[in-house]
Amino acid sequence: MTSTPVNASHANGHWSAGSYPRSLTVLNSLSSSFGSLGILSAVRGDWNAGQAKLQLGSTSGANDAATREACPGNLNWGVVRICDYNYGATGWMGKTWPYLSSTGHWDHMVVKVNLYYATTYDLKYSTVCHELGHALALSERFSGASCMNVNATYKFPDAHDFAQIGTNQSHTHSGAPIGTTATVELLEGDIFVDWNAPPNGGIAGYELWRSNQSPGGTRNFTLFATTPATSWDDQTAHTLGREYCYYAKAKYDYGNSGPSNTACAVFL
Repeated sequence: MTSTPVNASHANGHWSAGSYPRSLTVLNSLSSSFGSLGILSAVRGDWNAGQAKLQLGSTSGANDAATREACPGNLNWGVVRICDYNYGATGWMGKTWPYLSSTGHWDHMVVKVNLYYATTYDLKYSTVCHELGHALALSERFSGASCMNVNATYKFPDAHDFAQIGTNQSHTHSGAPIGTTATVELLEGDIFVDWNAPPNGGIAGYELWRSNQSPGGTRNFTLFATTPATSWDDQTAHTLGREYCYYAKAKYDYGNSGPSNTACAVFL
């Protein structure tokens, strides 16, 4: 990703929706001494046990001093890199940077734990819980027995946090295009295909699939074109007497929708 990281909050971000449960991968770039405390595994278990929408997996990453200091964000979708380092008197004990996809959803994320302030086991545990809460699209709270409460050092999430994750991720961006049509344009000698966008937004573009066969024959669709638009001018459909059939799929952050309706035209 080349986008600028943004701050995490309830109001300004969430992961793209899809089939649930969805899996995020925590890329463990914590130091060996921090990792030996077992905090990351315990905190992931706390968050996973209380809700099913977003599950936190884990994989090992580089944890040399240079990596932990930079905590680089060149990551794939759904990866949350977590690093610890003495970042100095920054004013924050933990910090979370989401990176946006082309559709404005969170694509991947970087979490930093500042050892300048997080000097005890309880502070480390509370900070990791808090920052992974941000990775689950939660913002700070100012009351409640939750690690999201910035006015205390609670170590665990609570029922409100789990419910809020469900609310934040309840939107859906998974619909297929609708109303596909295919029209032979005799003067231009091509077939014009168009469709309507799904009403739910979050679309990164479209795939157009095509099959050509004798009228009434078996249709074998293959990917024909990709486009950000809701139409395509097929200038290669020139075989007389052939039936050209099309459907479109919407492209989302997490994958593609199902196909739209199929539209066919015969070039005569």
